Amino acid sequence: MLNCGLTDLRLVKPRDGWPSEKARSAASGADKVIDGARLYDSTAAAIADLARVYATTARPRGMIKRVATPRRAASEMRKATSLGRKSASCSGASGRGWRMTTSRWPTRSSPCR
Repeated sequence: MLNCGLTDLRLVKPRDGWPSEKARSAASGADKVIDGARLYDSTAAAIADLARVYATTARPRGMIKRVATPRRAASEMRKATSLGRKSASCSGASGRGWRMTTSRWPTRSSPCR
């Protein structure tokens, strides 16, 4: 994250607790991100202040949602930021986070290919 200038890490019910020494080790010196991570009890709470959320996936999904390439999503996120609107990408196992019944389900998606 830090390599891309991103520092706002939001975690929803981390599986192995937090902070995690395994995560700190994998962060390769990005302690700023690890130390600043915010924990939430629900995805809805984690994204409540965001105007736009992009769900990421590594595989095709049979969904009605619009699909944006990573380049397109980044361009749209930059534009939103320039207008003072917060946006984010969200990833994680669907069985542990995103559910179709989530009231704030992302309206955009970006496949990680």
